[in-house]
Amino acid sequence: MALRSPTQIHSFWGVFATAGLPATANVEVGDTAFDTSRVALVVCTAVGPVVWSVVGSGATSLSQQAISLDGTATGGAVAYIGSVYLPASTTLTVAATAYIGGSLVGDTTALSLAPVGGGPAVAAWTRTGTLGAQPLAAPAAVVAGWYDLTLQGTAGSGVAFARGLYLA
Repeated sequence: MALRSPTQIHSFWGVFATAGLPATANVEVGDTAFDTSRVALVVCTAVGPVVWSVVGSGATSLSQQAISLDGTATGGAVAYIGSVYLPASTTLTVAATAYIGGSLVGDTTALSLAPVGGGPAVAAWTRTGTLGAQPLAAPAAVVAGWYDLTLQGTAGSGVAFARGLYLA
């Protein structure tokens, strides 16, 4: 337990920015604090030097986001179907999954994530077939900011659907 007071039955140090987290000899493994920079509860996992680690899943740079979409693109045209804000720079993993597809088994559908204001897509999902889960093909580095979601049916009937996106 924390040794900073005469009562040694508590383990919570208080609220600090990452740079201000306690690093004294009084910190013990298992002590906790709230890190305002990470917006998360942290726990001391080592001493000498003191190491503070996020409690839980550890998803601090990108709050995993499940996004409901109701996008349709027709005639091979690119349709802007929404936008998403990523609060911190991160790398999207192959666990990032889009629920996309065309109206026919032979349709090819593409969903892209591109910076608002222009620039190339930073991540893209391509699926051949009707609606289904399509994981990101390779990890993609993204910086904090707003991103447009665009949808396009690139082959087949010309009708593409996007119903959901999970960013991880």
